Amino acid sequence: MGSDVDVLFNRGVELYTSGHYPEALACFDKALSLDPEDADCWKNRGIALDALGRANEAVASYDKALELRPGDATIWLARGNSLNLSGEYEEAVSSCDLAIALRPGDPIAWFIRGNALNGQNSLSEAVESYDRAIALKPDYCEAWYNKGNTLLELRRYKDAAEAYEKAIAIDPGHADAKHNREMALKGSESRP
Repeated sequence: MGSDVDVLFNRGVELYTSGHYPEALACFDKALSLDPEDADCWKNRGIALDALGRANEAVASYDKALELRPGDATIWLARGNSLNLSGEYEEAVSSCDLAIALRPGDPIAWFIRGNALNGQNSLSEAVESYDRAIALKPDYCEAWYNKGNTLLELRRYKDAAEAYEKAIAIDPGHADAKHNREMALKGSESRP
């Protein structure tokens, strides 16, 4: 029976990778009907559900995976991302904090934590989390961009413009960063 689960799991991963999310979900569900104790299947089921925009169901899959493997930082992080996307910011921060406790050098965990803190309007803390992500991965374009957005909300225009500059240096085609940099520059010009 284990080989059937492996075949279904691998097929689900292939389908997910090629953008066939409903079919991937069906493979993970079939694999779980054969082995409901497979944490990787539960995790990947959650990932497929996230791709389908079904964050609440994804969180339930991650919770099941965590029952089976509570020390897996990748599952805590995926759970945190789903919670963030569904607006459950406080719980998202908690999941990210658990992922960070297990794997403190993960820039994505700090980035998602920053997004969740931004969502709950804890802007200064969000900037600190983006800074941690950037310290771990200096070419993390989206962390620079989101840091710029948060600094813009804080009306720290010069700092925001500098963050956008870093994002643009990493990805010269980042149109949103270019647009927001102009907004930050105009904001700094209008300040007394």
